[in-house]
Amino acid sequence: MVGALVGIIAVGTLLFRGLGFRKLELICGVACAAVATLLSLFILKSDWDAAHIVEQQFAVFRKSLWALYRREKGLFLGPSANSTAASFNSNGTALLDAAIRWARGGGSISASMVVSPVGLVNLTTGGVVDWAHWGLNGPTSFDHKGGVTQSISNFTKIGTGGLSWFTDCPTSFSWTDGTPTLSVSSTATGDNTNGSVGNGFEFTVPADTNVRTLKLYVGVWYTQGKLEASMIDGTAATFTDTALNNNGGASFGLYTINFKAGSTGQTMKIRFTILNQYFSSNGNVALEGATLQ
Repeated sequence: MVGALVGIIAVGTLLFRGLGFRKLELICGVACAAVATLLSLFILKSDWDAAHIVEQQFAVFRKSLWALYRREKGLFLGPSANSTAASFNSNGTALLDAAIRWARGGGSISASMVVSPVGLVNLTTGGVVDWAHWGLNGPTSFDHKGGVTQSISNFTKIGTGGLSWFTDCPTSFSWTDGTPTLSVSSTATGDNTNGSVGNGFEFTVPADTNVRTLKLYVGVWYTQGKLEASMIDGTAATFTDTALNNNGGASFGLYTINFKAGSTGQTMKIRFTILNQYFSSNGNVALEGATLQ
């Protein structure tokens, strides 16, 4: 019953949103909930146990309508823009919010990870929109696709850990359209940062309503890494993965992240940080390269 009535509210809401009657969204929701609840009470007036169930359901409707009001005001369900619908199943708002986001073409983030990628990666052919490589000639080296509007930003180091570079990545990278370095035939370099839990890297990628794919090459050494991908407009649940983990040496991974935003002109934020430190403060997380298409 709850699902059906919430569905009625969502349909009426979306109909009026499509016609541009913003205030009628809330009126439609209130009317649908009130009529359906009164009808249920009339049918079940002789069955007090069933009536009690309806009373509990009505409490869910009130919270769903509160979610609708917050949506009208541009607010999100949770205490932050990254709150996920799954966290709010208990208060009855998740279904309505998910229906509205889906019907409006909300954002999404999904990803997979391959451990120990090897071989030579041609960033020029893989990065149709843009590509990035870190650590070619030192920890501050940043190369990216030339002749296009830059999409993959340089990283911001998170925390107080040291910044270093390495030359023994199992994946090598090449490119022929770079800046400031135009061409590289093969480099196994990358950057890393060590120190406390939470230290790591952060960078951004633009997002719109088209599905795009970011491939990200990272590593860990005596740490467990934590990857987080979040849409700043709040229309997609934050993707989190902690599978890259090695308490006795180095491991490398390739993340393939498919994403889109709920509207144009948005930004996806990528973080790769230390979740567990296994070697005093010396264990590190690494950032090597990325492609966007």
